[in-house]
Amino acid sequence: VEPGMKPDISREQFGDIPSMIGCIPGASLISAGPEGTYQIKMRIKMGPITAEFAGIAEQQRDDSEMVGVIGGSGRDSRSASLADGELTYRLVSEAEASTRIEIDVGYVLSGALGQFARGGIVKHFIGAITRQFAENLRLLLEARPGAETPPQVTSQLDVLGSLMRAIAAW
Repeated sequence: VEPGMKPDISREQFGDIPSMIGCIPGASLISAGPEGTYQIKMRIKMGPITAEFAGIAEQQRDDSEMVGVIGGSGRDSRSASLADGELTYRLVSEAEASTRIEIDVGYVLSGALGQFARGGIVKHFIGAITRQFAENLRLLLEARPGAETPPQVTSQLDVLGSLMRAIAAW
């Protein structure tokens, strides 16, 4: 993501966990918990498969190095599947008024839904979420401060459409 923002503005935005959660398609903030933890929910739908993971997210930051990790874990009550995810970011100053944001996403999915991870479907799904997160983040960072209307971020992910495009391109 290259929003062309000053590093301190980008760093400030990454410190706003509710905004970051709002950039993740399917994720929603339930409540802020103690010591920088957040109750979150993430709803995913892939064709006939629907899951809703409820869990906790938290952030670890090193402002001097301009890096951080937003981690979360949750459980889908229907399938008893567990998910752990981690988004690592690095803010890289390109010029006085420009920042490039490097994002790396890792995940572990276990239980009944973890069976999909073997065939690459989940890898494609995570890639689609990451791309949409990056686009939503770009829109959020490029929004003018004090604007009357917030940016229109995409809150749902079209995984089936994304998967069909990937198959067609293959």
